[in-house]
Amino acid sequence: MKTKLKILSALILVAFTNLCYGPPPPPPKGGPPCWPPPCIPINNGIQFLIIGGFLLIIYKLVDLKRANIKA
Repeated sequence: MKTKLKILSALILVAFTNLCYGPPPPPPKGGPPCWPPPCIPINNGIQFLIIGGFLLIIYKLVDLKRANIKA
């Protein structure tokens, strides 16, 4: 049973590796949807990550302070 599973998984892997070596898709017509091309709106997400990081640091510092007071 295990040998059949190994053979089947090897055949599936070989079949999917052929897809990886295919040619890339053609470029879209009409150019990029916005200019300049990166078009990644990261400003709002970065703010929330920074605030979350600061809150995590404050939580850990308070937790360490409570552990030192109890000890």
